[in-house]
Amino acid sequence: MGSAISTRKRNKKLADITTAIIIGNPEAIKLLKEFPNWQKYHLRQSDWTFLHLASWYGHFNLVNEMIHHGCDPSSIDSNYETPLHISAYKGDKKTTEILLNFIPEITENRDGKTPLLIAQELGHTEVIELIQGYGMRKLSNKKNSINSSEFKKQVNNFVIPQ
Repeated sequence: MGSAISTRKRNKKLADITTAIIIGNPEAIKLLKEFPNWQKYHLRQSDWTFLHLASWYGHFNLVNEMIHHGCDPSSIDSNYETPLHISAYKGDKKTTEILLNFIPEITENRDGKTPLLIAQELGHTEVIELIQGYGMRKLSNKKNSINSSEFKKQVNNFVIPQ
């Protein structure tokens, strides 16, 4: 009987947190902090983390706070999609910009698509430019470890949006 009560309490708490994130309530962070292991928790139906959910709804302030409170911006769902894949799909420039500042690398999803390819397929020009700029910065940071002709070759592989 005690287990059923705690399960109900946990489910209620999850519902409250999820609702707060969906509507962009700043109190979401407070609710999250009260939930054990929230930084790594995956929602059952979508296998998303709370960070994926905030990215979907474009709540860039929540995304930023969640990352600063320990959420991993590189966390993946069952389709190997990170919150960056989600923000690229949505065409959300502000959320994409925040996520790009914290991810160590851009990855492919289960279909072999990067966030850049997703944004290109959907015509999200501002997001495309952001992700390409991130790629150029990453390459320029690596310039010291590769020769300049290799650096130029890598830079030339990036597609400039028309």
